[in-house]
Amino acid sequence: MGLLDKLISGIGKVVGESAADGIKKALQGEIDDAKQAFNGTNEAGSTTASYNTTGDDNEGSEDGGLYNEDGRPAAEKIREVLEREFPEYQVRDNVSPETIGGTGRFMRYSFGVYKDNAPKLFIMLIGKTTCRLREYRWSKEQAEKAGVTLINFIVHEPNSVPYITQRLHKYL
Repeated sequence: MGLLDKLISGIGKVVGESAADGIKKALQGEIDDAKQAFNGTNEAGSTTASYNTTGDDNEGSEDGGLYNEDGRPAAEKIREVLEREFPEYQVRDNVSPETIGGTGRFMRYSFGVYKDNAPKLFIMLIGKTTCRLREYRWSKEQAEKAGVTLINFIVHEPNSVPYITQRLHKYL
């Protein structure tokens, strides 16, 4: 909350310390309420909402459990879905764009999905800002030149098994 404190102290210098203290108390109350709502507790500490992070299918939920996290790494869940849902494909790890004719510096594809020794899909596990990197863009362009679809999964996002399954069915 450092930025908020700096903002409030700046307001205090302009408006007066008592006004800044009032603003700070009001904002802190709102922040506390939001934290309680997110954590599913009310003022008495009892649970008001439940968040399923077990990776269950969540039948009856609006999104079908697509965005629930189960705590496992995305790579593990992607491999599991590929093995279960697409047994006719071969999966290769850490594939270089040089395998499809690229020359130069690239980011490697996290997974290459092949059928009959021909690449059908490349998957990259990336961070939120990876797309800005030149090596990433070159890898993406190389996949496009080779006519192979490239999809990303952002590792900071939940990437639940139902979500991964849905995306892979869309591209394979």
